[in-house]
Amino acid sequence: MRQYRDITILGRCNLSCQYCDHPDFSVCENQVIQSLDVIMKRFERDKMCFRIESRGEITLYPHIINHIKNYADKGYRLKLLSNGLLIDDVLNDYKKIGCVISLDGHTTKMNEM
Repeated sequence: MRQYRDITILGRCNLSCQYCDHPDFSVCENQVIQSLDVIMKRFERDKMCFRIESRGEITLYPHIINHIKNYADKGYRLKLLSNGLLIDDVLNDYKKIGCVISLDGHTTKMNEM
């Protein structure tokens, strides 16, 4: 059985949910990519699964997504946590990365944009 690691970056979001403080963190994609490289090197590819997410929306960062795809092509087990709005645009038909779609609010009103 594989172990599991959650990798979270601070980023901006493409929604304005009522319950959220509407994160709008500045992200240097190159620094995040360097950090991902450090993290990935610490673990054996065949023994670890990674979920990568943003306190915001990970799919707003195309260079990070492309770098994650490179790891998936090397056999790393990866999932993205997303609100789902941009998944089709970002991943197209790419099947090597799993997706977890999250609606955080527990009422319909909380999930309104």
